Amino acid sequence: MIKKEYIASLYKLKGESSSGTYNENVYAKKEPEKLNYEFVSDGFMKLAHGKSLDEFVKNNFINFSTSKYLPNYKKYKAIIAKNLDISFEEDILNDPLIQNLETYHHVIGHDLQYVFGAVIISRLKVLRIYSILKKNHVENLEEALLFAITYNSLLNEESLDLIFTTLKFGREEKEYGLS
Repeated sequence: MIKKEYIASLYKLKGESSSGTYNENVYAKKEPEKLNYEFVSDGFMKLAHGKSLDEFVKNNFINFSTSKYLPNYKKYKAIIAKNLDISFEEDILNDPLIQNLETYHHVIGHDLQYVFGAVIISRLKVLRIYSILKKNHVENLEEALLFAITYNSLLNEESLDLIFTTLKFGREEKEYGLS
């Protein structure tokens, strides 16, 4: 299992590197399916500059529980905490917002992913979380979808901008970027 600090540093390193350089450095040369832990742990230490993981995450990623982007974050998180479903309702695939994701962000051959430019998000997570929120009659479905996309994800402003742009949730036009 990969340590949490390595996941955070990998995300940041990926954003700062070309894909070739990133892959060359991050994966072990003799066993390409395994991480080069020496590079990854060293990368975390360089990125964190001796700071704790919590401080590193706070300084490099959006905290959605206190951000302006998801005003109902705590409400949605409470709904999710009460619903331990690990699957999604099949009819959620008929939802117009999900159909948009399926059309423009679901890459054929990658059934487990939605792709927003360089940002990859778990398709099953989005479908499961959005299905739970919709089943609980949340009012703002665009915000619920954004919550589902960002839930438990380490995202910086640039990545969030990319998601907003590709979803056409114009951030400049609305205070929270939602129509």
